[in-house]
Formats: sequence, C-alpha cells, structure tokens
Amino acid sequence: MPKPRKQRTKPFIVRLARDLSEYADVQVDATTSSEAEDIVSQLLGQGQLNALDYARGDDREGPYTCDSWEKEDDETVDCIIENNRITFPPKTNINTTGQIFRGP
Repeated sequence: MPKPRKQRTKPFIVRLARDLSEYADVQVDATTSSEAEDIVSQLLGQGQLNALDYARGDDREGPYTCDSWEKEDDETVDCIIENNRITFPPKTNINTTGQIFRGP
C-alpha cells in the first residue's frame, strides 16, 4: 500500500493584533493560511509569543490573529515559527543616511 503523501509547506505571514493599531507579523511554515493561523493561535494561547515586539498602538485588547497571506521574499517578520520552534530575528534599523544597523 502506498504511503500517504505529505503536503509541502510554504512560508505564510500571520499578522497579530494586540489592539486596533498594534501589530506584529509572524512567519509560519504551513500548508495553508488557515493552518498557519491555527498554529499561531495555539502558541498565543500557550503564552509562547509573549516576547513579540508589537508596533505601538492604543492598547485596547488582544493579542489575536487578524490576517494571513503567503510570504513574499522581501517581507520582513517579527518572529519565525518553523517545526514548532520559535525564533526572533535581530531587528534591522535603517538610519537617515541609508546605513543598516543590526540591533539586539
């Protein structure tokens, strides 16, 4: 009997909102955007994404998933989830002279 074929995963971005204007983007390897949102929702519920650095907002409620899409090569993210491992890439800052600084 042939083995069931495993679906290929691809990177998706799941946008998290902590309130109406605080957002963080998380990259997740999944087979569909729905699966990516489910993975992030589970990790949020377990408190494993508490270290995310959200863009400033008005602090109403959350966090919760609010959107997801297939990742483009040039998109940057705040967190990467791959094989149930969470990594936080170093922040990249660009100053007004165009120089790139890698931060903590």
